[in-house]
Amino acid sequence: TQLTTKVIITAKVVDITWVTDAFTYDGTDQSSKVTAYYLDVNGKQVPLAVTLTDGSFVNANTYTFSAAFATEDTGSSNYALPADVEKDFTIKPAEVDVTISHMQQVYTGEQFNTVDGVKDTNYTVSGDIFNGDDLEITITITGGATNVGEYDVTASAANGNYKVTFVSSSLENAYEITNATIADEDVSFTIYGGTDGATYDATTHQVAENLSVTTSTVVDHGNEPVWSFSLDGNNYYPIDDANVLVRNVADSGTVYYKIEAANHETYTGQFNVTILPYEVEVKWVENDFTYNGSDQKD
Repeated sequence: TQLTTKVIITAKVVDITWVTDAFTYDGTDQSSKVTAYYLDVNGKQVPLAVTLTDGSFVNANTYTFSAAFATEDTGSSNYALPADVEKDFTIKPAEVDVTISHMQQVYTGEQFNTVDGVKDTNYTVSGDIFNGDDLEITITITGGATNVGEYDVTASAANGNYKVTFVSSSLENAYEITNATIADEDVSFTIYGGTDGATYDATTHQVAENLSVTTSTVVDHGNEPVWSFSLDGNNYYPIDDANVLVRNVADSGTVYYKIEAANHETYTGQFNVTILPYEVEVKWVENDFTYNGSDQKD
């Protein structure tokens, strides 16, 4: 009698060993670094084929890879992979430190709230930036900046491929509004006596009148100009102060002046005031004399 039996050899279920699981953004596709293998019955490592399920393994994010037997693995028919052949891998953001640079803006009368970050213009980076990436930094001025002075700022970075640490000390007084200037062509007034001078009239006069400043940042934003005048270049007084009124020929000379307005550099200048002598007509009281033997000069 001959007996027969059917022998079934089932495939050995093997574990998947994932080799690398630590990744940091470097601007390249790092999918080739994701590898896996299984151990055969002899303890030999047999590479598996690894596939990214979707997209490219570049940006900081979490990705899913799956493993399968490699086509060149001739012994794979004797083995089976577990039900779960997928594994998630995360690319961590690259870490950089950012120092905000001191920024200046000339006063315009408007309020400044935010500034777009520009590398090496208003911030510097310590650490690697890949592929010329923009960190997408926004600098926010605390409370907004209008008037001349220094302001603290905060900052944020929108590029998720980087973990940005802002140097805290660089955020203090980082934004500055500086004084605007008053242009020469925006200043006008009428000098007493003009360029030819005024004739003495026994009356005190202001050295100038019709004082005007037309600079837009002065007149459009409530920065009232304050004029002051000096006859010695050191002591300044309002236009109608007795110390800078003129009357006599001896008062002729250089007049110094300055214009001060909030949020503006002090404007200075000088001009000449000339008071001419009053011309009088000489009238002879007696011009007919007869000899009388005496000196008649009196």
